[in-house]
Amino acid sequence: MYNKICTALLFVAVLFAARPLTAQQILRGDNKTPKTYLESEVLDPDYGIKKYDRLNFIIGGDSVRNGPKGYALQNWFEDYYSNGKLLHRGYYVDGQLKVYRNYYDNGQLERDFKVTDLKRAAMKIYYKDGKLKADIEYYGNNVLKEEDFYPGGQLKYQEEHTRNMENLIHMNSFAENGKPQSLFELTGIKKKVYYYYKKEYNENGNIKEEGPMKYSLDQIDYVKEGLWKFYDDNGTYKNSDNFVNGQGGNSN
Repeated sequence: MYNKICTALLFVAVLFAARPLTAQQILRGDNKTPKTYLESEVLDPDYGIKKYDRLNFIIGGDSVRNGPKGYALQNWFEDYYSNGKLLHRGYYVDGQLKVYRNYYDNGQLERDFKVTDLKRAAMKIYYKDGKLKADIEYYGNNVLKEEDFYPGGQLKYQEEHTRNMENLIHMNSFAENGKPQSLFELTGIKKKVYYYYKKEYNENGNIKEEGPMKYSLDQIDYVKEGLWKFYDDNGTYKNSDNFVNGQGGNSN
């Protein structure tokens, strides 16, 4: 079964990129009478068209879609809006999605997901005006790298992990005016312990606190480690504290 799926994925990648669909490859709706949708039925105002996430194993989906005859869906499949516009076009293997695109009811691409090799996949999500909303790379079933954007195009959030998915490289967030809200960057590795430096900012853009962190295997989380500095709302230094494994020590 694994070899069959791998072969199917390679075939899909070539077919999707280089060959138009034929009438025999297109199935509309799950029943003999195709069901159509209003955009309000499928579009989440914050997260977009997530209706098909449950059919995507890579991003955590655990459901299977059946075709008109009641069997797990195979090959290309399409869903439509009530206005006749294309909502979804995907390639299914044993009822789960391997390649697909979703669209807004104005015809604009909403998201594009594809498997790029045996371990990697990629998804791009767009706003209704066509601007990029999110650019995500997956390794296995985990997010390897992600960038999110505000409607105006400004960077909102970025996250990247090491290839083995054991630790973060960075995790940063920004306000719509471009000012940082939180910066979390890998600074070094000593004896298999990953060390980071974190900066937190107030809503006015002034720094709130900063200091080193490490990943604690005992707590299964990132904890403060070393000298941390704290500031008032104006960004003026107030005090500092020395942390050991997340616990504060000597303040000054």
